[in-house]
Amino acid sequence: MGFTVKLGELGHFRVSIRSEGSDTLEEANESKVKGKRLLFVPGPEVYDMIQRILEEILSLQRELKSMLEKIAGTGYKVQGER
Repeated sequence: MGFTVKLGELGHFRVSIRSEGSDTLEEANESKVKGKRLLFVPGPEVYDMIQRILEEILSLQRELKSMLEKIAGTGYKVQGER
């Protein structure tokens, strides 16, 4: 159980902690904590925006790869290539 910080439509933050289990309260201490993370969960509009940006990046990568393959087929050497 934890706390969530809500940022309206932007999304929310929450904390995640991994630890070893303890049988008693006396055994539970900071040394049992194995990992901690601050997680951001975007709201629907922000998530959609991120997806569109990622799709555009992938599209540009495919286009660049195609252009480089065409250049490689002509024997043209890319600057810095030996």
